[in-house]
Amino acid sequence: MLLLNTMLTIFALIGVGLLIGKKVAMTPEIKKLLIFMILNITLPAIILNGFLEISAQENLTAKLASIFFFSLSFNILGLALAYGMMKVFLQEREKVSDSAFLATFGNTGLIGIPLCAALFGSEGAVFAAVFDAGMCLVLWTLGVYTIQKDRKLTIGYLKKAFTAPVCAVLIGVVIVSFNLTLPIILQSFVGKLAGAATPLAMFFIGMLIITVLKEKYTIPYRAVAMPVLIKLLILPMIGILTVLILPLQNLEPPILIIQMAMPTIATAPVVMGMYGADEKFGVVTMMTSLVISLFSVFAIFSFGIYFL
Repeated sequence: MLLLNTMLTIFALIGVGLLIGKKVAMTPEIKKLLIFMILNITLPAIILNGFLEISAQENLTAKLASIFFFSLSFNILGLALAYGMMKVFLQEREKVSDSAFLATFGNTGLIGIPLCAALFGSEGAVFAAVFDAGMCLVLWTLGVYTIQKDRKLTIGYLKKAFTAPVCAVLIGVVIVSFNLTLPIILQSFVGKLAGAATPLAMFFIGMLIITVLKEKYTIPYRAVAMPVLIKLLILPMIGILTVLILPLQNLEPPILIIQMAMPTIATAPVVMGMYGADEKFGVVTMMTSLVISLFSVFAIFSFGIYFL
């Protein structure tokens, strides 16, 4: 019931975003502003707020490490599996690398962290943020390597993995490890910013849906269907089977399931455009994945929880 209520709230917030998008065009400047505010202000705030509120737990550092390395493994193996499946089944050969990229990396930050925070509180936000940190590391290394025409890895890609949410995780780990206490006024300030994370992210998604619907871009449905099928069904199901056999406790399995079921990362088209890939294909696939995920996340989570 909690998940259903949370998802209905998410739908309502996205609906508000749709209304905003009809009245206010999402120009490149507005899009850039919203992404900056979400990724660099509200998401770091919700992560830090989670670390500030989380109760001291035995083996907390070990739990965070296990989630981080699970995320690394899941995304690395997911990318390899997606690439292999695209090579075998995708008829549009020129889309193999792009499709594998879109099928692997989920919206674990923009949607996953606020959703886990709404469902599981401060611990949910913290654990979800650590999963997102692992995903970011794989995205900016093996992910960008996959979509490049002249494939190469540089230290610059690794630097880009240290996004504001990832840095917030590192700061939060320091706070918890050394049992630091911030001034009340600073804690209150961070809490207020954290409260804006979910509404702002959902408004952005709603406006983005309207923007994409107005654009005309044709591509065979099967080219979009393959990465969406892998992202929303095949990889989450493999992940659930893995979670069931791992000795995880407390909130970790439900949070892992939520994060693995997330749609394609919203910034995928931006990253693809940076490295010469088809960003319009990225937009269509990301949006298709997002719309379907409004229903698939509930189904995947319910299925996973049933067997836990």
